[in-house]
Amino acid sequence: MSNKVFEEHYQKMDMDQLIEASNSPHKLNINGIPSLIKELEKRKALKLKKNVENFYTEATNIKSDDIHKSLSLNIWLNVLLIGLFISLIKSIIEVYQEISKGINFSMENNNDIYIFFGGEVFMIIMSIILISMMLSFKRGFPKTMIFYIIISVLLSITINIEFYLIEKSLLFAQIAFGVIWIGYLLFSKKVKETFIK
Repeated sequence: MSNKVFEEHYQKMDMDQLIEASNSPHKLNINGIPSLIKELEKRKALKLKKNVENFYTEATNIKSDDIHKSLSLNIWLNVLLIGLFISLIKSIIEVYQEISKGINFSMENNNDIYIFFGGEVFMIIMSIILISMMLSFKRGFPKTMIFYIIISVLLSITINIEFYLIEKSLLFAQIAFGVIWIGYLLFSKKVKETFIK
């Protein structure tokens, strides 16, 4: 409901209804209370206005404290954030090293090169996006992070098939960690409370 709707709602009330609403502010929509305060002031019901103002001040302070507590990263989310920074730095270093060697894109195995560079560039872009979303507590972070985990595991499998660069034990470990993190992002109460913007 918009402020205008709340204002019209309280303007239509008679004094008895306003008194009843003012005596039970906890039953009202918190977003409409400023409109109730405004209407009480118009009708010179200053004592009721003061009571509602006190309730609103206390309620919004509690809500603000709750939001502040929610918008913080616990130890596991900090581990995830550090992991994203490490992944970003690692991908940048690998791309830089390959470019500094002088890559010949006209070679017969250029498909392999495109898979490798495409994967690393994707990881860099996604890492930057996810770090930004995580630090701004965006609602879409968990789903985007799950997408990133799935794609990164698939890329590792593809690179392993093409280049044989990753040991099977490490590949299985990456898959296991991916499953654990996906479960955490899907079912953690802290994740649901943190990414709300």
